[in-house]
Amino acid sequence: MKYCESILHEISFHNEKITPCCCMFTYNAPQYQIINKSIEENKIEILKSINASIENYSCKDCIFLKEDNSVSFENVKNFKFNSIFLRHWTTCNANCVHCDNNRDKSYGRKPNYNPLDNLKQAYENNLIDRENLVVRFQGGDIGVLDNFEELVGFFNWGGV
Repeated sequence: MKYCESILHEISFHNEKITPCCCMFTYNAPQYQIINKSIEENKIEILKSINASIENYSCKDCIFLKEDNSVSFENVKNFKFNSIFLRHWTTCNANCVHCDNNRDKSYGRKPNYNPLDNLKQAYENNLIDRENLVVRFQGGDIGVLDNFEELVGFFNWGGV
């Protein structure tokens, strides 16, 4: 089965979407449906689109795609997140010339969802690899987030 380690082990919270990867090699990255679908259902749907050989599927040009028969739709739930990108805010108290936020059309807008809800769901469903977890904050000044303390506190909650 074709897959990518990021789809199996990473979740990235952007301002207007949640993706299973960093989107570094494609701006047409697959997106999680935030409402009415579990994280596992989203992963399976993305993996099915990759393996269906659809001409314009989102991950088509990604250099990290690989193939391995030990990965299957049935065992997707066994793969836990060990990388979480929190880049869902773009608000900042500076206006640095070198910053991507100056080119980003969503700059200064609040996200249309709370990533903490998704993180709690992932934790409750045992989808976070607490021993190997790396959390990255990107996109703006984390200190200006309304729920800064709650968000940072989550990673101490339950021993994460």
